[in-house]
Amino acid sequence: MSTYCGGKSVDSYKINDHRKDYFDPRKVSFILPSLDIGGAEKVCVKLSEEFQARGIHTEILLIVPSIKLPVLSGVRVRSIGGSKHFPLFLNAFISVCYLAFRFNLRSKREVFISSVRGASIAALFADFLSFKKSGLIVREASLFFPKYWYGKRLHSFVVKYCYSRAKVILAVSETVKEELVESFGCKSKILVINNPIDILQLKDKAKEFTPKSRFDFNFLTVGRLVAEKSYEDLLIAFSKLESNKNFGLTIIGDGQLNFSLKSLADRLGVANKICWLGYQDNPYPWFKTADAFVLTSKSEGFVNVLAEAVALDVPAIISTDCGGGPQELLKGQEQTHIVPVGDIDEISRALNKVLSESVRRIKRNTSEFESSKVIDAYLEAIF
Repeated sequence: MSTYCGGKSVDSYKINDHRKDYFDPRKVSFILPSLDIGGAEKVCVKLSEEFQARGIHTEILLIVPSIKLPVLSGVRVRSIGGSKHFPLFLNAFISVCYLAFRFNLRSKREVFISSVRGASIAALFADFLSFKKSGLIVREASLFFPKYWYGKRLHSFVVKYCYSRAKVILAVSETVKEELVESFGCKSKILVINNPIDILQLKDKAKEFTPKSRFDFNFLTVGRLVAEKSYEDLLIAFSKLESNKNFGLTIIGDGQLNFSLKSLADRLGVANKICWLGYQDNPYPWFKTADAFVLTSKSEGFVNVLAEAVALDVPAIISTDCGGGPQELLKGQEQTHIVPVGDIDEISRALNKVLSESVRRIKRNTSEFESSKVIDAYLEAIF
């Protein structure tokens, strides 16, 4: 087993307590597949840092020792699998054995939170093997669309059985909760807590620099270039726009569809109107200069990037009705458009409407997912 602190291997760990005369005996351990760049991983890092700032001993347990996200030095990161070179099933087996051992040693003041379905199933199986009930809390951020080789029925059976062992299930949106209840029952143990958004930090990052643009009207989209984000629909809808304005689309993100999407833009004749920026450590300055934010995902549990667009007061927001997030985040917000998933004509109409209107920057309501409020809700739910 390897231990890391802020991404570097360490031999020992000392709690970085902001109040030196106070020690909180509570401990929170997050269980994740890895710390690769992903929405769930980023949220768990944020939660761990916020708990640590409040004096709660926090660690992150990884099934696969892959770390790409930065972690504050006060938070311990431990690999509980074997090696990133091992097959996934072997890392999972080693992790299950480790977790079963840890669960048996758990104190009453220690809480385990799993996130990402594969890690949650592994942790709940370890709970089954341990002699002592783990009191595991499952954080569920995804809608239940199984894509695994063993099929939908077996996937549903495994998830239903495993999730029935959880003490509490934290759904990131009402949509995720509704689907959990519909598919697996256990309504009484499901709570809804949105992802935390550090609004002040976002706004500080957005001020770090001002991006230059060759367009007078800027559409912006941010996310991994993967099939679930439906960038093909966005490019086709964008290609249908007709306007005398000098408009363009900025795409921030990288992924396996990078080459094919750029080829599609060439075939559609809009390559000169698209700015591909790849992955950016700090994408927020582009939010401040965008005239409209666009999301065309097929399915989302809670759309962090949409919440960030709201928090940074992007003038206009267009989103597909992709499950968790849009209906809740954009409720009562001005200059927003929610369109059906996969409806290219509706996406194009919304883009055209925003382009033809005089959108203005407005102050949006962000109280529901402000970081401190979400952390308070987490602490109330898990302790």
